Amino acid sequence: MKTLSAYVRTAPLTTAELLAFALAFSDRLALDHATDVSHGDLHPENILWDGDQTVEFAERGEDSSDVGYLAPEQCGAPGELGPRSDVFAAGTILYEAATGEHPFADPTSHDDTAWIANIRSYTPRPPGHIRSELAVEWDGILACCLHKEANQRFASALDLHAQIRRLQVSGGTPRKNPFQPRWGRIVAAAMLVVGTLGALVWWLV
Repeated sequence: MKTLSAYVRTAPLTTAELLAFALAFSDRLALDHATDVSHGDLHPENILWDGDQTVEFAERGEDSSDVGYLAPEQCGAPGELGPRSDVFAAGTILYEAATGEHPFADPTSHDDTAWIANIRSYTPRPPGHIRSELAVEWDGILACCLHKEANQRFASALDLHAQIRRLQVSGGTPRKNPFQPRWGRIVAAAMLVVGTLGALVWWLV
């Protein structure tokens, strides 16, 4: 098994890999949430995946904290942590695996303050705006995970897993190519012009 970081170090997961990982990850996290176990420190470095159906969580050292995967309620004054905080971290991790981009990264600063400000106030782009091959459902699933208000997220990983399982069963909704309708009209117009010219030539002859 390898850490998730090893899988996404150079590129995001393929759509097939993303679905497989999301199913295994949410299922493993759901097992903990079903027994009232929350983590509060989920991170690509402590998520081990076999590339198929098995995910395990490893312990992280005290010196390996990373604010980039904290929920808004974990940034600042200590708040009540629980499954919804893990759901936010899971959404951050899945977003990064899906797009190759961290949803709250600040390329201009490596200071924790900038990251925390983004986590608290910045709304990331829908993942489908970065990778058009992602099913439309990913936008809604990750938006729900990454909601700033904890009570607006999935209640636990059980709900997250149910949504990802539904996506697996349905196959997902392909994203419409915004250029297709325009090209369709261009082709239709071209055919009309050709037909009109043909008729005009015949009439003149």
